[in-house]
Amino acid sequence: MDTDQRVAHAGAAQLARLYSPVAGIVTADFASGLIHWGADTWGSVDIPVIGKAFIRPFREHHIDPTAITRHDFIETNGDNCMFAVVPLAHMTCRFIADSPGWLNYPLEQIGFWRHLEHLITSVTGQKPRTDDMKWARKVE
Repeated sequence: MDTDQRVAHAGAAQLARLYSPVAGIVTADFASGLIHWGADTWGSVDIPVIGKAFIRPFREHHIDPTAITRHDFIETNGDNCMFAVVPLAHMTCRFIADSPGWLNYPLEQIGFWRHLEHLITSVTGQKPRTDDMKWARKVE
């Protein structure tokens, strides 16, 4: 490897060190949003085990937006981490728990969630829920 190649390689490595954290945060934010959207949109609180343990907490903020401020870190972020454990590495779970939600607005603007709902409905025949208050009446 000549000097020019070494300099180019070093530059690429520096660039990767600079952009990798940004790419990781964006990826974690997207994954967190996808999990959150899925729990908000699909399923029921009546599903055994996951209904009350995962779906209900995800939907609680629609009824009481400040409820998250009355929970500790584990209770607030544990569901996100549990959904992410299987497909993602431990480090990614940490990013998901702390993701800022920066991608929410651009994804909404391009209709990402609407198109994903349509795709899931086309494949599974299941329709996304439409009433945030309806599920709340089913919870004890």
